[in-house]
Amino acid sequence: MVESATMDGMTIAGIAIGVATLILVTISLIWGTGLWRHREKVEIRVTSLSYSVDAIERKIRVYLGIEFLRSGGNDIRYISQVMLKPEQETYNQLKQYFELPPDGIIRIDARIELPRDRMISSYNNLESLAYGAHPNIQSAEDRGKTKQIATQLSQKSCKIGLVWEDNGKTTWKTISPETFAKWV
Repeated sequence: MVESATMDGMTIAGIAIGVATLILVTISLIWGTGLWRHREKVEIRVTSLSYSVDAIERKIRVYLGIEFLRSGGNDIRYISQVMLKPEQETYNQLKQYFELPPDGIIRIDARIELPRDRMISSYNNLESLAYGAHPNIQSAEDRGKTKQIATQLSQKSCKIGLVWEDNGKTTWKTISPETFAKWV
């Protein structure tokens, strides 16, 4: 009779361990694959990108037309800033003429609401600050060069960064001439 009671205790313990293991494996699979929540994904499409050189005011300004499509995550999230990192070599050429940021990133402050599963378009082109020309740039030849370099910038690859208002993190996407006006 003693052996029978011991077997029943071991059987119960084995079943309990088996059930606990099954629960832990199931939880780890669900957690590991992200089934516990729908992962957030942000797609962007650049519809226009231009660098405008104002010869009279001697400033350069960036205009960015962009569309967003966000899926997953919270119902609504906000972007507090859009960052543009142009191709470095051409940017450095333009930097010889204008007082552009030394880190190569042009920041556009724009609070944009991104609801989940809805396409949002920047109703007007997003507009950067105006960056002034270096004081020694005076000639019409220099102004012509700056317009040519600015045109080249809008035709090269660049990175677009979205700064999330709630956590300050940045999501980067690379836009190339091949993916311009396509969802990335």
